[in-house]
Amino acid sequence: MARKLRRNPPGTQVGTLLDRAARRLERARLHYGHGTANARDDAAAIVFHALGLAHDSAPASYRLRVLPRDIARVDALIARRIEERLPSAYLTGVSWFAGHEIRVTPDVLIPRSPIAELCAAGFTPWIDPARVRRVLDLGTGSGCIAIAAAHALPRARVDASDVSAAARAVARDNVRRHRLGRRVRVVAADVYDGLGEQRYDIVVSNPPYVADAEMHRLPREHRAEPATSLRAARRSDDARGNL
Repeated sequence: MARKLRRNPPGTQVGTLLDRAARRLERARLHYGHGTANARDDAAAIVFHALGLAHDSAPASYRLRVLPRDIARVDALIARRIEERLPSAYLTGVSWFAGHEIRVTPDVLIPRSPIAELCAAGFTPWIDPARVRRVLDLGTGSGCIAIAAAHALPRARVDASDVSAAARAVARDNVRRHRLGRRVRVVAADVYDGLGEQRYDIVVSNPPYVADAEMHRLPREHRAEPATSLRAARRSDDARGNL
């Protein structure tokens, strides 16, 4: 929950702390793309999280004074961002997808799929949203696509499947946070194995897409994410699966 704005004793202002954090990140030559596009955005995500401030409180909150213990909290998170090359979403535990707040952990991919635009549009013009009753999100991870689809299609029931028990735990937590437990069901399934005879109006997925040979070339921030969510199956794997 965001902290209420409060005037603190004289000291460093939020805006000054944000500027300093952004400069540190810029000098570190980090990689972005996990919900933030540059050092300034990354610094804002970390600073506002550490101070318990709502992002929509800016720019008024820039003038607030920050206590030494809060400065230390920000500095510690910025240091981890630089030294460990962790995406800021793993440090704050929060990301955004289709306008919805999603909790994330290193057990799931950080939401960033263009499928968000499809969900927000109710999958139009390819389908009439009013006709959708069942949706399947394969490899749900954090549950972000399933949750966005449920918000966009209030008459639909959504199955959010994943082979990872750790990912399913995160997805269930997000479903609970969004109060969608009556319409979004998190299930264990390996692709369609585990879903039974259920049929769906929409099947959507953001599957692993990085070739095995490219995995080691990814920036460290990407390699902090679960490899099973990024590494695409090799042809030999596929061939064995079809035997």
